[in-house]
Amino acid sequence: MNTIVVGENGRLTGHNTDWSGFLADLAAHDIAVANRDCLMLGAGGSARAVAYGLAKSGARVHLLARRIAQAEAVLVDLRKQLPAAQLTSHPLTKLEQVAAHRPALLIINCTPLGMTPHEASSPWPDTLPFPSDATVYDLVYNPRHTRLMQQAEAAGCHALNGLGMLVHQGAQAFALWTGQQPDTAVMATALQQLNA
Repeated sequence: MNTIVVGENGRLTGHNTDWSGFLADLAAHDIAVANRDCLMLGAGGSARAVAYGLAKSGARVHLLARRIAQAEAVLVDLRKQLPAAQLTSHPLTKLEQVAAHRPALLIINCTPLGMTPHEASSPWPDTLPFPSDATVYDLVYNPRHTRLMQQAEAAGCHALNGLGMLVHQGAQAFALWTGQQPDTAVMATALQQLNA
């Protein structure tokens, strides 16, 4: 949960707008996920939210993490909520095998690699080619153009950072708190100016 709403009689209700904000940004960029292979790097809190959103949307989710037990724990929890979800977990060392023979992958970085002050880092090895027609979504947004995005674009892939997810999840939280829908274009402009 990342949003708490105080209701009648002071009752608190928790919401998670990360997964829905992520999906809203994908939709804003016309990126479909139903029946698509989605390769996720990392198994922390943001990965849990993103994996839930993807699985709920009918994607085939392949979760890779340095600590395989952490990835497996995420999948156990997700299967309780989404029994029909298509989910697999793998150690990060199996990245090449999992990415092989899966064209049009959606690759999502849910690790902090590439985030300031470690801009030179990337979760994707320089020696590993990107699958054909892959789309790369880096949840990192500071810097705005990460090393992973640079690698993906150099390979001819479409790449996005996490600013759009931040905007959409923030807009949804604002709506829950106030009952009013904010202008996401204004929010995005303000964030870009702050993060210039």
